[in-house]
Amino acid sequence: MLSLTGLTYRLGNRLLLDNATAQLPTAARTGLIGRNGCGKSTLFKLILGEIALESGTIAMPRQAILSHVAQEAPGGPETLLDTVLAADTERLALLKEAETATDAHRIADIQLRLADIGAAAVLFREPDLLLLDEPTNYLDIEGAFWLTEHLKCYPHTLVVISHDRDFLDEVTDHTLHMDRGKLTLYRGGYSSFARQRAEKAMLAEKAADKLAAERAHLQAFIDRFKAKASKAKQAQSRVKRLEKLGPVATFRRVCRLWRAHGAVRPHLAHRRR
Repeated sequence: MLSLTGLTYRLGNRLLLDNATAQLPTAARTGLIGRNGCGKSTLFKLILGEIALESGTIAMPRQAILSHVAQEAPGGPETLLDTVLAADTERLALLKEAETATDAHRIADIQLRLADIGAAAVLFREPDLLLLDEPTNYLDIEGAFWLTEHLKCYPHTLVVISHDRDFLDEVTDHTLHMDRGKLTLYRGGYSSFARQRAEKAMLAEKAADKLAAERAHLQAFIDRFKAKASKAKQAQSRVKRLEKLGPVATFRRVCRLWRAHGAVRPHLAHRRR
């Protein structure tokens, strides 16, 4: 449904996307996650065509309808989602009234108002691709519950940015991780992503330990036999082998990064109570 291929984008001197690629399946409900400032909202702007890529392509079906719900509605402090929730309450009341209304003028007014609500509330239109940026921020419990239930049954492709991991687990079935300019797609919600990252971290740490042991073994042989003519050839071959091995520090750093992203829970977004 949404194809991101070879995306490169710089913001000043910062490389936010570095030949990043990901393919989102049709009707996938995807959580877009990553460290603050990594470029998640910028990626939304690129998908929407509000800013231009340095290189790469963003593709979706030709007839697909794309909609975006921003955090704040222009011209006021209320979020656009608050407006949508209010519109939903009014819509239900109007639909109920329409079932029994007999006055022609009132019926016309109801239909006009329903058309107005449908034109403003993108969540009701269920576009082919819906982008939501921190939709649970500032919602009360009732609003957050309504949104969660609505999105759990969303029939088309959804991409949502959120720091609320419980919300992501409830709503999403894929996770798109934005990290150091790259995009990696995982199956499952946030908890599944964290589990997969933790498993990768353990495997990377084992690889680092194995690499460190091999380096130590090679270095010990070199130190012991480099001065002996009978062992010079073997020692030289081990020097070449040692040079080909990657530094252990690089593997250790990868392990620490994976643990930081997969095992430590960052501060969740506050909700208004």
